[in-house]
Amino acid sequence: MTDGLCKMLWSPSIYLPSRFPAAAFRAMARLDDPKSKGLSERRILIVEDEAMIALDLEMSLEDAGAEVVGPAMDIETALDLATDEDDEIDAAILDVDMHGKDAFAVAEALAARGVPFLFHTGHASQAELRRRFGDVPVCIKPTRHDVLLHHLAKLVD
Repeated sequence: MTDGLCKMLWSPSIYLPSRFPAAAFRAMARLDDPKSKGLSERRILIVEDEAMIALDLEMSLEDAGAEVVGPAMDIETALDLATDEDDEIDAAILDVDMHGKDAFAVAEALAARGVPFLFHTGHASQAELRRRFGDVPVCIKPTRHDVLLHHLAKLVD
């Protein structure tokens, strides 16, 4: 009677069928383990104007072993952090729309320092971001944290 049916297990980030092969579970565990993604002891700048999103990102990064720079909740603070040569930054997460101002100057300052970054946005045009910044990763909100951490880890490798 239950042939062909499978239950779903709830995980904060994904649904998995209960008959998922054991090898696949082990592979997913390795991929889903943020500390295995190379973020441990990396300094990650967060530029985000929404406090709850910034806090959520900060907690996920800290769980992954990263040290959070910021979060910068306005363009001026973000620019100060992005241009401070004495403050080492390994990568950055940038919201594009910061209280009605775009974060392009921050992105350009980071690029000038050779700091990799990704955009985490719900409002920006992907075409414009690609035109201005090439192949910089763009994560459209809402983005699962495992996906965001995966993109960040690729940036710092």
